[in-house]
Amino acid sequence: MGLYSASRYVIPDVVGPILSKRTGNEKVFSLLDKIYNKEKGRPACPVCGGQVVRPEGEVMYYCSNAACPAQVQDASNSLSPAAPWISACRGKVIELLLKESMVKDAADLYSLKDKRDQIVQLEKKGEKSADNIIRSIEKSKSANLPRLLNALGIRHVGEETANLLAGNFTDLDDLGNASREKLMTVPSIGPKIADSIVAFFREEDNRNILEKLRKAGVWPRQELHRKDYLFPGRNLSLPGL
Repeated sequence: MGLYSASRYVIPDVVGPILSKRTGNEKVFSLLDKIYNKEKGRPACPVCGGQVVRPEGEVMYYCSNAACPAQVQDASNSLSPAAPWISACRGKVIELLLKESMVKDAADLYSLKDKRDQIVQLEKKGEKSADNIIRSIEKSKSANLPRLLNALGIRHVGEETANLLAGNFTDLDDLGNASREKLMTVPSIGPKIADSIVAFFREEDNRNILEKLRKAGVWPRQELHRKDYLFPGRNLSLPGL
């Protein structure tokens, strides 16, 4: 039994255990022991076997595999991030594509042009609707680097952080090869975000998704706008300004 307090979020804060309620028959629970994968020699996602990470300063562990079936089943966790620039392919359409196993991850959207007849049959979408979906997906290939970064679903990387990263790295290769230390030289990028980015690019399934995007021609490059910062990786508070 635990003690909880109200918080400004929906989920209450856990203050701590109520020791007086313990009987002495409790068993120690270790999540990492529970999900330890003997074949991989490490704790792994019980669904896909992907790398399990815990960002610095957090208590939760997360699967770093963007193609994990448990995440793909929830369209909002995988394909919906791509929807902002694929106007005709969102919501119900995404759910249908997942249900029919026509896509497994966001990169699979770019193979749909070869599955036009199947799209037409999706709850009788019709030829016009299928053409709109395919045309919208093809148009999205012109998306810039910040938008693509925002769509990949990297934990802690939203629109603002994506723009920061795009100003400091030329493309996904450049970003993926960056060390934790190098990432933290970018203003506002701290240990939590840096670790999340490194974990994403380390995961083999994520690299497979990126390779599919590359082959589909979705690989934008960005002109660098790096600056020489006096205190790289640190946020400063200047009183009186």
